[in-house]
Amino acid sequence: MKYWHYIILILVSLGLNSCEDPIEIDIPDGPQRLVVEGWITDQFGPYTIRLTLTNNFNDGSSNPIVEDAQVIVTDSENRFYTFSYQSDGNYVSDDSWRGEPGLSYRCQVLLPDGTIIRSTPELLQPVPSLDSLFFKEVFPPNIIEGIIQEEFFIGSTIRDPADVSNFYRWRLSQNGLPLTEVSSVVIFSDRFVNGNEFQIEVPQILFGRLDTIVVRQESISELAFDYFDLLIAQATTLGQSSGTAPAVLRGNLTNPSDPEEIILGYFGASAVVSDTIIIVQDN
Repeated sequence: MKYWHYIILILVSLGLNSCEDPIEIDIPDGPQRLVVEGWITDQFGPYTIRLTLTNNFNDGSSNPIVEDAQVIVTDSENRFYTFSYQSDGNYVSDDSWRGEPGLSYRCQVLLPDGTIIRSTPELLQPVPSLDSLFFKEVFPPNIIEGIIQEEFFIGSTIRDPADVSNFYRWRLSQNGLPLTEVSSVVIFSDRFVNGNEFQIEVPQILFGRLDTIVVRQESISELAFDYFDLLIAQATTLGQSSGTAPAVLRGNLTNPSDPEEIILGYFGASAVVSDTIIIVQDN
């Protein structure tokens, strides 16, 4: 995670005015930030929490990793789970426990210099099942160089529970490979359909015939929903005149000794259900 989104707007605006002489921009180094990424679910582990540091804009190397930290997750019944360092900034739990719906989970990181980083508690909420996962063909089809493109998108029926606000995230895999680009992040809520059965369709992510798609549906918090919503907005409108104004994407982690310090990333908790669909001739 780098501060590239601040700079791209400058580069784009400069590109609109063609010049014969090359322009060199002296980009000052920004402060190095800690990035914490991890998730707890109601599935058996192991779980991984990754600690890295940001790079400067001109640094093309991999993000520095954080070793020798202490990582602990605590639940709302005061049970704690220790994560052991493995490699590449990854701290891993054992596989003998899983999150429980109805409990809250908090991550605490003790850095090698003694700094403590904590997340806000994340409530692990139940998640409804995926009913009637389906696909639809794009119509009218796209035509590239005279060839009709067979493209499909997926959707599902959701039976939303009543009396509580629900926020959802889909993680998708295509033919055994997870889709990890920001453009593949799917989030939605029951804001206008609370307690009702409704359909969700994802026309922005396209697949081909015979593709095998795994949909992993998660129950996320409202804070996590807002975090991903801003992430999507910044990534998809970057460089557009009407796009979302660039901003530091803060998650739910803070330094209690210095609340103004910016900690990047997110630690979350969710229940999980999954289903699989194969795009075949007859639907």
